[in-house]
Parts: sequence; C-alpha cells; structure tokens
Amino acid sequence: MKHGRAIPFLELLFIHASILIMLGVSFGRYYAVCRPLQSYSTCGRSRTLVMMACMWGVAALFAIPMIVIAHVETATFHRDASIIQVCRAHIFLTWHYAYVICIFCVFFVIPFFVMLFIYSSIIRGVLKESAHIEENSNSKSFRRTSLRNQRQIVGMLFVIVVVFFLCTLPLRIVIFWFAFTDTKHIQNLGLEGYLNLVWCGRIFQYLNSAINPFIYSAFSSKFRWAFKYILGLKKKEEFSWSRTSQRTFASTHYSFMKQNKQREQKEQYM
Repeated sequence: MKHGRAIPFLELLFIHASILIMLGVSFGRYYAVCRPLQSYSTCGRSRTLVMMACMWGVAALFAIPMIVIAHVETATFHRDASIIQVCRAHIFLTWHYAYVICIFCVFFVIPFFVMLFIYSSIIRGVLKESAHIEENSNSKSFRRTSLRNQRQIVGMLFVIVVVFFLCTLPLRIVIFWFAFTDTKHIQNLGLEGYLNLVWCGRIFQYLNSAINPFIYSAFSSKFRWAFKYILGLKKKEEFSWSRTSQRTFASTHYSFMKQNKQREQKEQYM
C-alpha cells in the first residue's frame, strides 16, 4: 500500500481533466459556430496540443493536495475481522475544507455556468445564421443541409449541458456531505451504505464521459461514419467520400459566413 495515496490523486486527476477537456471542446464549438473566420485561421493542431497539455497540468495541480490529505491506515475487515490497510481521506483541517469548496467551484460551478453561457451563445448564433441562410442563400440544397446541421447542433448542445449537470452533481454532493457532515451520520450508513453512496456518485461521474460518444453518434452523421469506418463497417472509399462532402460543406459555410461578415462591415461604414 505504499502507493495507496496515488489512487485518490489519479481519480481526481482524470475527473478534473475530463471536465477541462469538455470546456475546451465547448470553446472550440463556440469559435466554429459563432466565429468561424477566426476559427479557420487560428485553431490549429499545435495550439490544440498546447491547450491539452495545459488542461492536464491544471488538473494535476488541483489534484496534488489529495496526496497530502489521503493517508494509509490499518483497519479491521468486517467479514473476518482481519487487519488490513486502507487509504482514507479525513477532512478536519481548515485548508481541507477550503480545498473541497475550491474544487467544487472550479470544477463544477464555474464550468457549468461557462458551458451554459457558451452554448446559449452558440444557440443564438445558430438561430441568427439560420435566418441569414434563409434570406440570402439561393441554393435550396445548401439551405436544407445547413438548417438540418444547425438543428442537430442545438439539440446536441442542449443534451450535453443537461447530461453534464445530472452526472457531475451527485459526486460533488457526496463529497460535500462527507466533508461537512457529522462523523456519526457517516457511521450510521454502515460500510455497505457508505460504499453504495460513494460508487453511485463515481458511476455517474464516469458516465458523464462515457455517454458522450453516444450523444455524438445520435446527433452527428460524421461521427457515425467515422465510427463505422473504424469498426470496418464502411469502406475506405465511402469514408473518404463522406469526409470530402463534409469539407465541401465546411468550405461553403466558410465562404457564406465570410460574405456575411464583409456585408455587415460595409453596412457599418455606410
């Protein structure tokens, strides 16, 4: 059990990193929908890798205090009364409580409101863009494809925010309750009740990340094509054709947004 304290550290590390990555993806969607011109010119692979490294660094930084809080101690196994070693995190110092409040705010409250603001802005941008397309596009097929994609984006973003809130909240409530409630209340749960409560919160937290591919699959035809190609259910030629069509639509979307931007700038100077 020399490295037992690494377990809560790694658990928090991956939970924090998954939330930060979701925030990064949210910002990427915001720039792609609301600021496509800036997205095409600034969002490159190298910048994405730097952002990913920073996210993991921040997640690790906020998880390090758990190494100090957690400790290995001896306990009695409830079935055969044998002596075992367990890793526990007792919250009793002032900075322990401050740390619990800090990670609750940084990795739940702030991300939730940031995602809510970002996706509200995206939905407003999508609705505004749909109105522009209806008024100015002469191609019926482009209008139909664009409007369908915009509706899919709105639906997917709404589901992602709801899933994030419902799946992340239980574990945060459990951690808060364990930190601030009286020890007698926790002891009254018994071992089985305690473990059921902890694992219920953990399962919901992990479900937040595990369910995202299913959400993308339900709303994104591009994701479904790529997933089927990985499984060998689609031929390379079909997958290449799908990617070409997606690039064609993206290029058309870029040109359309550029024309709108230029027109808006001209109207401002008139």
